[in-house]
Amino acid sequence: MKHLILAISLLMSGLMFLAFGANGGEARAQSDTEAGADGHIGIWERRFQDSVGQKYLEVLELYPDRRYVKHGWAEDRGRYQVEGNQIGFRSDVNDRHTRDVEFEQTDDDRLKLVVTFPFRMEEEWQRSTLTPNFRTIEIDGRHVPRALSGLMGAALISEALPWRADALPTWVRVEERQNGHYTVIFHFYSPSTVEEMRIRLSAYDIKRSTNDGSRTVTAALPPNFMDLPLIVSAAKRDGIAGALKKADLLSYEGYGAVWGLSTTARQGGYFAGETGERIRADVTGYVAQYNEDWRRINDQWRALLRQLAPKPQSSFSSFDSFGSGSSGNSGSGSSSSGPTYDTGSQNAWGADDPGAYGRFQNGTPTADDCYRYGC
Repeated sequence: MKHLILAISLLMSGLMFLAFGANGGEARAQSDTEAGADGHIGIWERRFQDSVGQKYLEVLELYPDRRYVKHGWAEDRGRYQVEGNQIGFRSDVNDRHTRDVEFEQTDDDRLKLVVTFPFRMEEEWQRSTLTPNFRTIEIDGRHVPRALSGLMGAALISEALPWRADALPTWVRVEERQNGHYTVIFHFYSPSTVEEMRIRLSAYDIKRSTNDGSRTVTAALPPNFMDLPLIVSAAKRDGIAGALKKADLLSYEGYGAVWGLSTTARQGGYFAGETGERIRADVTGYVAQYNEDWRRINDQWRALLRQLAPKPQSSFSSFDSFGSGSSGNSGSGSSSSGPTYDTGSQNAWGADDPGAYGRFQNGTPTADDCYRYGC
């Protein structure tokens, strides 16, 4: 019953997700572009397979302002220029993607691109009626996913609950792609079977996988949380620079759902999923655990070294042994290379005196070093 109530509450906000559940992410929408001088403008798709039978889908978006974005194999973004029967692509991602190609458009729905270097290759494109798997908003030149709570709810209804009746979402991850778009990953966990399901969405592709969930996150997310573009805006207002590189939404004890962001400027922070307020504390507990582990191991080493260290000698016996090491005693078998200061080194280390320890190691202890730690 609780799953039914949850499904009904999320259904309206996530209906767009149901379309890709039915046809693999290829919901259809008609293009408004008309043939003519700018007939190349619009969304184009190309399907092919390699020599081993692996199938691929490429989507090329040509915008009126001469920007282009390529999805799928060899994804890319940049600017293009049309001159006569040639299109020049200037990549913002990789210089190897920069190229001039011939194009031929026999009708409004067909586009042929001919690559002539380093060898001739023809690419047959057709006008696409695909629509993206999720909506975005442009921030810092990137297409940041939005309406993720509704999308997550629809994924739960159409994918996770039919898979396992007790499945609930436990984390969301958003990762930057080279073409300025993002991958969205929804993670679901079934406590009864200890299994996990991952749904990975890019703009025009969907992949589903299930695995053993014995080592995964199990704390469930709430059905509603602040949308990612609002969190990005909050981060900018708080002084975090750079474009969004990665975002994670997880539940933490004492904090609830929390967005964790990192940017292209190597900055980041944590934000409350319900309010968007920045959280200055270490919600993961990693820092506190690291420091505790370091202190515990350090104490163990110090205790061990104190057990191994011999008791310090008296001041007179120390000087006696120091002097006897330099006196002539032929036939005694003593080394002519001088004292090794093992006792002093060990005692200085056990006393946490790095200066004296270094002098013992270098063979240059002071009289005070010998008095305190023995030579």
